[in-house]
Amino acid sequence: MGDLQAAGMDYVSFRADVTRGVFLRLDVDYDLTIAAQLASINAEMGIRATVFVQVGSPFYNPADPENHEALKKISEADQWIGLHYYHDGGELDRDRLCREFELLVLLVPRAERILAWHNPTGDLSAINNSAEQAGFLSVYSERFYGRDKYISDSNYVNHPKRIRQLAMESVCPVQILLHPVNWRLGGSEMTDVLAGIFQSKIRHLIGMMEQNRIWRGGFGREFLSRYKLPRDGETDQ
Repeated sequence: MGDLQAAGMDYVSFRADVTRGVFLRLDVDYDLTIAAQLASINAEMGIRATVFVQVGSPFYNPADPENHEALKKISEADQWIGLHYYHDGGELDRDRLCREFELLVLLVPRAERILAWHNPTGDLSAINNSAEQAGFLSVYSERFYGRDKYISDSNYVNHPKRIRQLAMESVCPVQILLHPVNWRLGGSEMTDVLAGIFQSKIRHLIGMMEQNRIWRGGFGREFLSRYKLPRDGETDQ
């Protein structure tokens, strides 16, 4: 992404009045600690992105000590922070949306009322308008999202060279969506990334179970052996 800076394309925050530059967006779907690592790399390169965090994620709890520390590192890396919100269709629950943002602000006081839908479904225009009535700026609104305005690495559809090419060819402010796990876990296909996520979550869960006395007393090793799961410190090789 440093190539875009060299070409004179600055990284900018999501604002309605921006007419030039790159809206770099990082969606945290699976792992906040990985997002914090990428944020640190951004800071070293002088790159600013908007990191979108899920408050109600089934994959990470942003309030637990490790993830709270990750959020702190993202903030200290001078990245912008917004809300990544899951809406499963129908009318937008604005009360829930506002409550989730309030929780995010408790964790990261400098979080902004910028919103990115997680796997959006339904009428985008309607839910964008509803969110804006609640005081949020949606990155899926027409000013940021549409043909020639949006590039994504979702499911490895676009790889780094292609993303750079598309961005350089863009004539208007362009939104680039990246998922930190795609860039930090490695692999040549999305199946490699998904496998890496699954293995990482298993190791984390096993580490959490070590807090339980019965698990530490022998049941844990027996259980892991029974289902051929990696023990603490082991790899999957």
